[in-house]
Amino acid sequence: MEMFTGLVESTCQVTATCRDGRGGMLLCVDLRGLSETIRPGDSVAINGVCLTATAVQDGCCSFDVGPQTLTCTTLGTLRPSDYVNVELPLKVGDRLAGHIVQGHVDGIGLVKAVQGQGQYLRLGIGVDAGLLGMLVPKGSVAIDGVSLTVADIEDWGFWVAIVPHTARVTTIGRLDVGRQVNIEVDVVVKAVRRYLELMEGRSGLTIDRLRSAGFC
Repeated sequence: MEMFTGLVESTCQVTATCRDGRGGMLLCVDLRGLSETIRPGDSVAINGVCLTATAVQDGCCSFDVGPQTLTCTTLGTLRPSDYVNVELPLKVGDRLAGHIVQGHVDGIGLVKAVQGQGQYLRLGIGVDAGLLGMLVPKGSVAIDGVSLTVADIEDWGFWVAIVPHTARVTTIGRLDVGRQVNIEVDVVVKAVRRYLELMEGRSGLTIDRLRSAGFC
C-alpha cells in the first residue's frame, strides 16, 4: 500500500483529458522534473487521488482514471491547462511531516466561503453529514491532497486556516466559492469510528453516548 503525507511537492499542469468510451478517462499531466523518478506502475497522488502511472514520456505522465474514481472525486472535471497538486509516495525512512494520507478520497466538498485574514486565508468547506461525522476539531484532513487542520466545525461543514506558504505552493490559494474539492479524512478517525459502529449494540458504549460526552 502506498502512503502519502499531504505535503504537495509541486503544482503541475494537465495537458490532456480523454474519455475512453468505457466510463473511464485518460489523464495526462506534465510532471516536469518529478517524472524522472516515475516508472509505469508507480503511484502518484493527483489532487489527493492515488493513481497509477501508465506511461511517462518527455516529462508527461499518463494515468487511467476508472469510473468509480470519476464518480467519487473531482478528477472528471479537470481540463487541459488546469493545475493539480502532485505528491509522490512516501519512501521507507522518509520524514512523516504532514499526516498519513492514503490517496483514497472519502467524498467531495464544496467551497462555501473564502475569507482573508491579512496574508492568511480561511476556507469554509461544505460536506455531507457522513463526512462531517468523521471530522474532529483540530484533527487532520486532506483537501485536494493538501494536509490541513480542521479549525472549526459547523452544521454545514468545516473551516480550515491556510498559511501564505500553502496558498502559494498549492492550488488551495486559487480556490473560489463554488469549487468542488476532494476530501480525505484522517484514517485513524475512520478506523475508530468503524470499530465503534461494529461494537455498538454489543456493549453499553454507543456513538451517540460518546457524541453526547464530546468525544465525536
